[in-house]
Amino acid sequence: MTQAHPADQHRAQIPQVAPPSARRPPYSRASEYLLGLLVALSVVGYPLSGVVGIVMGWDSRTTSVPFRLLVDLIAGATLFVVLMRKDRVQLSIPLMALMVIYLMRLIWDLQVGRFTNVQTDLAFFVATAAIPALAAGIAAGHWRDQLVAKMVFYIAAAAGGSILFLELIGFYAVAEMTEETGRLSAEAVNPITWGQLGASLLMAVLVLWFRVGFWGRVQLAFGSVIGLWLMVVANSRSPFVSLGLALGCFLVATRRWRLAFFLVFVGLVVVFGGDVLNHLQGSRLITVQDASSMGRVMIMRSALADFMAEPLTGTGYLDSTFAQYPHNILIESGMALGFVGFALVLYLLVISARRSFRAIRGGDVMLAFLFWQAFALSMLSGALFGSGVLFVLLMVLNVHYGFGPKIIWRRDRRPVGEGFFPEQAPPSGQRPPSRPAPEVG
Repeated sequence: MTQAHPADQHRAQIPQVAPPSARRPPYSRASEYLLGLLVALSVVGYPLSGVVGIVMGWDSRTTSVPFRLLVDLIAGATLFVVLMRKDRVQLSIPLMALMVIYLMRLIWDLQVGRFTNVQTDLAFFVATAAIPALAAGIAAGHWRDQLVAKMVFYIAAAAGGSILFLELIGFYAVAEMTEETGRLSAEAVNPITWGQLGASLLMAVLVLWFRVGFWGRVQLAFGSVIGLWLMVVANSRSPFVSLGLALGCFLVATRRWRLAFFLVFVGLVVVFGGDVLNHLQGSRLITVQDASSMGRVMIMRSALADFMAEPLTGTGYLDSTFAQYPHNILIESGMALGFVGFALVLYLLVISARRSFRAIRGGDVMLAFLFWQAFALSMLSGALFGSGVLFVLLMVLNVHYGFGPKIIWRRDRRPVGEGFFPEQAPPSGQRPPSRPAPEVG
């Protein structure tokens, strides 16, 4: 019998490491792309469907319903792929409690019959907030920041470039409403949405600029032009507030104090110097004395009065005087859900703001940017039943970077190894290593 050479025996004792493609957990690439597509479509997908409706001459409902169904189908596919991996599932308990309580409020108002559009708003909340947020929470560990930024950029650039082209050629469905209102408008998409689309596009440009080559920066430069044009012609304040707030929090999180103070200074100059530019076309951007803002203030006062009248249970998902939502989810939560709902929303916003700083320091800048954009929009013109983007980002942020209360469901009993998806379980009897905390720079 031939004896093996000592060198061959030594090689046999060396553990064979599989190539990265073989070690990659099953469905991981699919789950990353599905989660990125779910978030990108939730944030900037609707304006693209609105462009299709504008060109085809369809009304907003004809384009909105198929788009919402598409997002829910992607959410379902995300759930299927992630659950097929048999990894542990985590969900934020405070956010789940808030969604359940608000769902009960909508069902109660539907049974009482006090408001006329409860059924539509209930279906809208389930389709745009509950289902996508559930899928995003379960797949939160598959978040890839640069991938999401790329998807947001290309979808937003396609929608913004299309509406820019329609405006330049004088397409009647865009030109007529824009000329009438003085803001970029269309039947399917309102001006605020176009402005927020531009802000999302610029955020993606900022995240990707130092991660691409020359030709990639050429694309980003064209995208930044489209984003600035959208923010200006939308003639709305909220996109500028969203972008400024996101940039300010990034500068604070990375301890760039001089730039942060300079940004605050520029904002104060714009706000308090607005009277000088009141007669210009863009005056609405720098003055708060317009009919839209004053109308919202009146609705907020009515909502606060409802909250004070019924602080324990709330009065309804709309205010009792104007039958409108107060364009501020913090006030709306007290009006609709009472003190418990108000406390849940306040806790989620405060703790998520703190975790967004951890996300920035951990390299997930796009996640933090999108959260602050959704936060600003929910404070200025949001409604709980229409805050699907905020719910999705709250779930991802609180599961991916949170240490608070969670629902944890592990379908198998394998020990968890290094990172979220272990390549190899630790030996029996050994404690699995913890996930390293992001570096604080």
